[in-house]
Parts: sequence; structure tokens; C-alpha cells
Amino acid sequence: MARTKRTNTGEHGRADNVEMHRRIQRVIELASGHAQPTRAELAGEFGITTRAVSNLIAHMKVIGVEIESQPRPLEGKQGYVVSASNFRRQEMSVAEA
Repeated sequence: MARTKRTNTGEHGRADNVEMHRRIQRVIELASGHAQPTRAELAGEFGITTRAVSNLIAHMKVIGVEIESQPRPLEGKQGYVVSASNFRRQEMSVAEA
């Protein structure tokens, strides 16, 4: 039997505030380095759909995180990158997320 990650979910199966905060922090961590994670990689990391990742990225933009998709060197796949000016945003509260 396949095992899936369990996430903290609230109403309608959506991530609760703590889980959303954890995801945002993790995306910032991954996209701030050289990894440039793809939507599919983030979906696998969190055990969610690629559509949910798109919603997460859109939410991050709304709260002021400068994140964009750009081609990965040598691969051509689109990966996410967080602007260097956002490094200080890593210290956000659960309420902000």
C-alpha cells in the first residue's frame, strides 16, 4: 500500500495556517539557493497537486514575496527563484503566511 504524507488541513482540505507557514518557509529556503525547484518537485515535497503549488506561489506573491519562474540552467525546465531582497522575509509570522 502506498504511503502519502499527511499534512495539517483545515476546512475543505486546505492547509491550515501552520502548514501554510511551513510550506512558504520551505519554498523560500529551496528557491533561495541554486536548486530552483519546479512546480512538480514542490508538489512532491509537500504531497499536494501542482495546482495547489501554483496557488501557494500566487499567495506568496500577494504577501510580498518576490518569487518568479525562470529556466533552469542546462535543463530548460522552469524552476522558482526567490529574489535576494526576500531573504529577510524568511522570518515571517504564522499570521503573515
